Amino acid sequence: MDDVDIRLYHELRRDGRASTVKLARATGLSRAGVRSRVSRLILEGQLRVTGIVHPSSQGLSALAHLAIAVRGSARDAAVALAAIDEVTLVSIVAGPSALIAEVNAPGIIDLEASIRRVSLVPGVVDVHTTIYTARIKDLYEPTGSMEAKSIDEIDRRIVAVLEADGRTSFAEIARSTNLSQSTVRSRIHQMTSRGVLQIAAVAIPDALGLQYMCGFGLVLEPGTETTALVEIEKIGSVSYLSRTLGHWDAIGTLLAETQHDVVQQLDSIRLATGVRNLSSWTHLEVVKENYQYSTFKASPFPSRARPSSKPA
Repeated sequence: MDDVDIRLYHELRRDGRASTVKLARATGLSRAGVRSRVSRLILEGQLRVTGIVHPSSQGLSALAHLAIAVRGSARDAAVALAAIDEVTLVSIVAGPSALIAEVNAPGIIDLEASIRRVSLVPGVVDVHTTIYTARIKDLYEPTGSMEAKSIDEIDRRIVAVLEADGRTSFAEIARSTNLSQSTVRSRIHQMTSRGVLQIAAVAIPDALGLQYMCGFGLVLEPGTETTALVEIEKIGSVSYLSRTLGHWDAIGTLLAETQHDVVQQLDSIRLATGVRNLSSWTHLEVVKENYQYSTFKASPFPSRARPSSKPA
């Protein structure tokens, strides 16, 4: 991506349905130029605009981060884990564990059962579990607590279209769902305002010059959690941050251009108010990444050696 492409991405990151007029004003391009660039970036697989619903709207209110030790091939274990539907993320990492995974389930009992299935995968010898309690910052999903945020069947029909293309016009959505344009417009507004739906651009970090992805877990001084996480959220390289319950008080991800930048950014996090300890790991390859909860379809991007953007 060149500088103009990156400006387009950031505008679509803020609002995936921003009009061509607004995008042209922000980038200095003509409306035709905006349409051409966005189409090229999508066709080349560098960018996708998609609608993603809060997992609790699909009855998935329990989410866990798993740090997994394996005996033998990490890749073989990762492929086997990726075949489990409720495992939404599997990444091969360098660090204390061989793999990082995420599991979504309707509740704690189902989550426990899913984690047991993970522990029985051939090659898995240990699973350390941390429960997510609230998303603070996320490039992929609506943020906020994990409390239930329901949608109905009409909403789901609309979301299914937006998952495929977040910039689909109201008229096209209306035709494909047999709804009126006013209903489509109103439903999308209601879902986004309630924090159920996020429509935004997702870009491959490599295209943005972000070659390195690092996950981190934090232990915070009691009573400093809110202040610490507000400070860390403001660090630009931090792409994901969540409150958690378990071994860590918070888990996050940062994206950086160089290893030197990774070191500097981790030090910035360590210096935040109340940070007692920081553990980190480097993502080497994302084997599975699926946040389209309404259908559990394949990852928004094809599998590649470099991670995309979300994993912690």
